[in-house]
Amino acid sequence: MKLCVIVDNYCAREDLKEDWGFSVLLDEQLLFDSGWHAEIFAHNLKTLNVDFSKLKDIVISHEHYDHAGGLEYLAAKKLTANLHFSKYHIEQDLADFRILSETDDHTKIWLTREFSFVYKDNQMTEHALVIKTEKGYSLLCGCSHAGIVEMIAAAKEYFSIDSFYLVAGGFHLKDKNEVEIREIIKEFRHMNIKNVAPTHCSGSLAMKLFSIEYQKNYLVMGAGQIFEI
Repeated sequence: MKLCVIVDNYCAREDLKEDWGFSVLLDEQLLFDSGWHAEIFAHNLKTLNVDFSKLKDIVISHEHYDHAGGLEYLAAKKLTANLHFSKYHIEQDLADFRILSETDDHTKIWLTREFSFVYKDNQMTEHALVIKTEKGYSLLCGCSHAGIVEMIAAAKEYFSIDSFYLVAGGFHLKDKNEVEIREIIKEFRHMNIKNVAPTHCSGSLAMKLFSIEYQKNYLVMGAGQIFEI
């Protein structure tokens, strides 16, 4: 499965624009988050020659502006893709994991259950994606406000698995100190996370410490970056 980063705080290509936000396209069929500024989101989509006719699902991890900013642009395209938002906006109570896409026995995508968190005195929820390929299970997160370790643990328990091939996205560690981040890295090792790709709200210190720990198994994110998982 191919993951292409559409929007990120960083760029892997000079012809794309960076923005505080996050968006990833999976196999041209599922869009995870939509960045912040619609004009940057639209520019990167156009530059990357994204074919909207192939898009089947749009997942918004949570309602924050830097993940849902491109929704108005997408709405103007009058797409037939299914929109999956948090229960903050819809009445359906997503208390469990549910499958979104199933190509064969080796390739499946699940939407995780809702993870609750409090942001500026507001109760909110966030969900992520679990992706299964021949390489194993991977977790793609928007911001991990509820705690990246807690989200990994919940997914491992649900699927009864011992490891993740990749954990990628926003780890929300930008306000953590070095001691706290090192403890989280220890938890990653304890949970047998084979590859990591922190970005967006993960913070420069966390990204540096993860890169030192994981070496060749640290994947650099950025708009235009493509991964095969």
